Amino acid sequence: MSPIRFIALRADRLILSVALSILFLALLGYIILLRTAVFTSTPVPRTVLWHSLPVSTEPGASPTPFAVGEPAPDFTLSDTNEENHRLSSYRGQPLLLYFWASWCTFCRDDLPRLNELYQTHSDDRLVVLAVNLLEKAELVKIIAQQQGLSFPVLLDQNGAVSTAYLVKATPTYVFIDRDGIVQAHIVGRPRSNVLQRNLKRIIETEESSAPRT
Repeated sequence: MSPIRFIALRADRLILSVALSILFLALLGYIILLRTAVFTSTPVPRTVLWHSLPVSTEPGASPTPFAVGEPAPDFTLSDTNEENHRLSSYRGQPLLLYFWASWCTFCRDDLPRLNELYQTHSDDRLVVLAVNLLEKAELVKIIAQQQGLSFPVLLDQNGAVSTAYLVKATPTYVFIDRDGIVQAHIVGRPRSNVLQRNLKRIIETEESSAPRT
């Protein structure tokens, strides 16, 4: 009788081992499937073009660190008509900084929409400054004329301002209120409702009575 009990015991262990193995493989397959689903359900955004900027030691923007909720770093850049624009001179007006480049197809598509928004909000004194990254003035001027842009197109030819604003991809939107405070920073092309919500935020923010610095 002993051998029979021994065989029965080993058979039970074998069944248990097989069952545990099947359970382990099923659990492993579920984990792999779950991870695959997570990664495939969050594709890489197609509304941005990532790039790197050279480190610039030339003067451009103030050393004020860029951060949402903090004063926007001041800078002075010339536009395609060789006129200078200082950011702080627009204090008291809602302002949208738009960082772009001609090689960014999303940016080229965005420019007409920004032009329309700029004209729509003219009564709100909305300022739009389109900051071009590292390109020649002649090329940028041609694009601005072709697009019929009504707002200034600035030339960040040494990358100093883009670096100060932590621009790592185009397009990049920076929403600045009437007090010169950064209210939002968006990388990539925002949906229309997101764009409108952030514009409304800076337009409806009343300028404080604090003295300008």
